[in-house]
Amino acid sequence: MEITEALSNELFFLLKAAIIFILIEYIVNKTVFPWLNSKYNMEKQDGEKIPNWQKGSIERTCLVTGICLGYPQILIAYGALKIGTKLGGEKESNIRKQTLNPTTPLEENIQNQTGTDLIEKPNTKDTFEKTYTEYYLIGNLISILIAFFTVYLVQFTPNLELHNPNFEIVLGK
Repeated sequence: MEITEALSNELFFLLKAAIIFILIEYIVNKTVFPWLNSKYNMEKQDGEKIPNWQKGSIERTCLVTGICLGYPQILIAYGALKIGTKLGGEKESNIRKQTLNPTTPLEENIQNQTGTDLIEKPNTKDTFEKTYTEYYLIGNLISILIAFFTVYLVQFTPNLELHNPNFEIVLGK
């Protein structure tokens, strides 16, 4: 009978974890990330097949699962994947800059008051890159914090002892 009780408690723990994760994902995908997207004027890019909220949910699922299973190295893998994704996007962005908008020094530079040095006008592409990098960083940090918060809630919310007829609440797993 103890094996059955242990199994039912473990299943209850997994059910609780799934419910907490789904609730947090729903709240975050309806509030935090839409706010972040509007703040940085980010929209779905051409060629993207999966919506950003689904990619973010998959990322956080991997993070939460790895941390719950006792593999904090998932954070290193997450960082490596994000760096690889970002570098791949920068390479493509640099190719686009060179082919679509060739630079012309006379159009992009103006003389300063002395007339000897050239001062570069603000480049809107550089501004976009900085904004995108900031958006990317903040989004990743929020995802990691959400994963940590989810793991914390899963581990430290009360469990109901199913084998106890009074359904006493106990802390921990």
